[in-house]
Amino acid sequence: MQGPEEAYALGEAIARAIYAPVDTSHRCTAEQMAILEPVLSETVLGTCLTIVREAMDERSRWGWPEAARGFPAGTSEGRTGIVFQLFEGATFSDGALKAIAEAKKSCSGPTGGVFSNRRQLRKHSQDHCPACLMR
Repeated sequence: MQGPEEAYALGEAIARAIYAPVDTSHRCTAEQMAILEPVLSETVLGTCLTIVREAMDERSRWGWPEAARGFPAGTSEGRTGIVFQLFEGATFSDGALKAIAEAKKSCSGPTGGVFSNRRQLRKHSQDHCPACLMR
């Protein structure tokens, strides 16, 4: 995490080996890393995926487990492509956009909750990753 510039390539190679199969690496500060790794990658993405899994499990209990797994699994690639603009011109339907807007209110509040306020990000990161030094 610290060291002379000439040691960067070695550090990057070690990190790629540890976190394989990483295909892209990024230089960032300790604060940026603390926001990107525990908060964005684990808290935000982990929360969203856990909600999907819990919804699937609940629908499975309603008596159609194959469909409850198949619909999210079968559409996740397309929805990911729309969200990350991987497909030119692709968009959600008006109904889907309305549903997403409503659901986001209950997930993060109108201002993004813990995920948009820098002070709250620091506290969240430190609470969940005491080794993360966000100053």
